[in-house]
Amino acid sequence: MTGNNNQNNANNNEKPKKSIVSVISLILIIGGGVMFMVPAMSYLVLMAVFFIPSRTYYYIIAIALILLLALFISKFVLRKKPETKKTVKKYIMICFAALTVFTIGQIGYDIWESSIYVAPNDVNMWDYDPTNVNNLLVEPEEDPALMITENYPKINGATALYPIYAAYVDAVYDIDFSDDYVWDKYRYFCESDQSTNFIVDYTTSTRAYDLLINDDVDILFVAKPSEQQIRDAKEAGVELDMYPIGREAFVFFVNSENPVDNLTVDEIRGIYGGDIKNWKELGGDYKRIRAFQRPEGSGSQTALQNVMGDTPLMPAMVEDYRAGMGGIITQTAKYTNYESAIGFSFRFFATEIYPNDQIKMLSLDGIAPTEENIRNGTYPFISDIYMVKLKSNNDENVLKFIEWVQSEQGIHILEETGYVSSLR
Repeated sequence: MTGNNNQNNANNNEKPKKSIVSVISLILIIGGGVMFMVPAMSYLVLMAVFFIPSRTYYYIIAIALILLLALFISKFVLRKKPETKKTVKKYIMICFAALTVFTIGQIGYDIWESSIYVAPNDVNMWDYDPTNVNNLLVEPEEDPALMITENYPKINGATALYPIYAAYVDAVYDIDFSDDYVWDKYRYFCESDQSTNFIVDYTTSTRAYDLLINDDVDILFVAKPSEQQIRDAKEAGVELDMYPIGREAFVFFVNSENPVDNLTVDEIRGIYGGDIKNWKELGGDYKRIRAFQRPEGSGSQTALQNVMGDTPLMPAMVEDYRAGMGGIITQTAKYTNYESAIGFSFRFFATEIYPNDQIKMLSLDGIAPTEENIRNGTYPFISDIYMVKLKSNNDENVLKFIEWVQSEQGIHILEETGYVSSLR
């Protein structure tokens, strides 16, 4: 009898240990399943019916998976162990409740975040394309004094300036545009399938300067080159001819709900130098400042560097995005309109090409970036707009085009587009 009692006690002591092992094993199974099993049907239904942001489906899938695993374990694994079954069910319900609460919060956060304005990397400029018969380009008040019928100069430049130089091309290039955009683009605007052979096109300032230095285009419409672009030209053994034609305000903007409407130049430098970190220091709410920048070499980033002067610029925020073949590339973070965000651009781009009522432009030193303040020079940050060519390029049509742009007809197009001329 004593031996049997001892055996029973040993068996009773083994039961809690087995229950603990079972629970731990179950949690590991559930965790592994949550990480690696994806019931795609749940995702498709939720996306189709509720338009839930795609990344939240992982959490929803986890809930579905826990229920499936609980059903399976209850039916087949623990059917002969009612006490252990009850304990495991309790743990499953706790995990399920916690994950449900977390998922609801994550869904709410993702829906909120997806509603925030994010500045685009690429902008559709179709409304300003010369091949678009319904384009919004400004036309001369009278027949242009210049008409180029062959050997068209190849024009490129910054995206924000495309409405200007596309209007110049539309006015003086003798090209018969039809309704067929693709046919016209490749018959008239391309000599081959290479984008560097477009007669007129837009890109980033960095790419535009590269094209000019490599002699792939004839004329650029851009802001002042960065120090790196000047070095690139020197290393390539070329010199740049620069013709100022206009002025534009370099503006800073914030979320429209931000109570701050004005900053001083020193405060801008303090923000982007990393010394001012919270809007409370500037009369706003107690929120950490998210100061967005642009990629190195872009026209607006070069303008920011000019604003900073001798003040070192803090490192830009970065973000990861998926590239082809599963790679991850780190890039400068795009402006995202959080309540604590601040970003920058050129005035025309922010107000005309890509307007958004969720952001507002700031006054600097009490001066708003209006056309009048740009013209009279009182706004602190004014950038010049240039036509740029290689000094070695003396093609007759290139020189005629540059001269016409500087004429009254060219000035009219620039000002009617919405920029301020520097030639008056």
